Amino acid sequence: MLCTVIYPGIDHGNLKLEKFIKNAEFHLFNRYFWLRLNFGFMVKILFVCLGNICRSPLAMALFKQQAKNRGLEDAFLIDSCGTSNYHIGEPPDRRTTLNAEDNGIFIRHRARQLTKDDLSYFDYILAMDAENVRSVNALDPREEYQDKIKLMRDFDDQYRGSDVPDPYFGGENGFQEVFEILSRSVNNFLDFLEKEHSFLANR
Repeated sequence: MLCTVIYPGIDHGNLKLEKFIKNAEFHLFNRYFWLRLNFGFMVKILFVCLGNICRSPLAMALFKQQAKNRGLEDAFLIDSCGTSNYHIGEPPDRRTTLNAEDNGIFIRHRARQLTKDDLSYFDYILAMDAENVRSVNALDPREEYQDKIKLMRDFDDQYRGSDVPDPYFGGENGFQEVFEILSRSVNNFLDFLEKEHSFLANR
């Protein structure tokens, strides 16, 4: 059954009502998002590499797509960053985006640098290689956040604990290799999260 809601002071004969409703929906969504974020019903994940233009934005995009495939897209807040300031504000490397698109993944991101606040804010910090882990740890001298910091390939069932190679100085084959490594690792990481967080498994 459809009904019309009359809001006092609104001219229902023009676009004011439509604008009002859109604004109301926007604020309701933001309130819903805030509640999920602050009461433990969203998992916050940060992917980290050196420059934030190859590996970590790809990992972020893969995670978003695989979470969507599982019907979990609204259960996570996902971001990526770099330990360096080499490419702040730049889009991902064109070779990364082209390879990702060839595999059905689309990346939209602007590079940023890791901050100390990221360590307290995110629930999981996934570094692409051992050098990235050391750079993240350098922002945690008191070792307050060590349980959050993990190596991406700790979740790879092939060559567990290895580095995700940086394809920046290599050829096209290197970008496809990284795509396959991250696709496996992200999938296994999602499996881990569903076991670790019961509200994900019960959705």
